[in-house]
Amino acid sequence: MKKIGPNYPKYETTEFTDFRDMVDHVAQNKPEGIAFSYKNKPNDSDVQNVTYEEVRKNIHRVHEHHRKGSEEACSEA
Repeated sequence: MKKIGPNYPKYETTEFTDFRDMVDHVAQNKPEGIAFSYKNKPNDSDVQNVTYEEVRKNIHRVHEHHRKGSEEACSEA
């Protein structure tokens, strides 16, 4: 690892074009990893886990829905 200054190591980074690109990258490398967790109600003991692959599928589903809606709107004009 290359050092920048006395106390700052240089880390390699990955650049993404957008949020969808970032999620695709993480889901490809760690699909079963937990993207986030939540409770339906604050006092619930049951925690819901959402994997990166689930997030990726949902983002792509929303993207397709909006893309189809835009195409329909353009064809109606």
